[in-house]
Amino acid sequence: IQTDTPIDQFGEGPECSLREAIEAAETNAAFGGCPAGSPDASGRDQIKLRSLAYRLTRIGADDNNDSGDLDPFGGQVSIVGPTPRGAVIDASPDAGSSPMPYVHGKSAFGLHGTSP
Repeated sequence: IQTDTPIDQFGEGPECSLREAIEAAETNAAFGGCPAGSPDASGRDQIKLRSLAYRLTRIGADDNNDSGDLDPFGGQVSIVGPTPRGAVIDASPDAGSSPMPYVHGKSAFGLHGTSP
């Protein structure tokens, strides 16, 4: 799932944000401007970032990915930044974000080519 905006949005606008890509990967359904994740339970969803700073700004503390930290719940998700420049994920404490995504249950989760 290719992101195309660093703006932290959840179901708004035609772009695909990091938060929306995680939601699409978790639900295996198109969300916001993102295509659906892999419906194959054994398949790994790969979220591709651009060489941008992705700042998590949605205020809140929940476990449904709408705000605050990122919440990958199930399946396998990799977030991959471009090389050699990479991407930055900035989890703002003002937004109630954890410094890293909060991984629930039996999720397999990885960050590659990013600076959290």
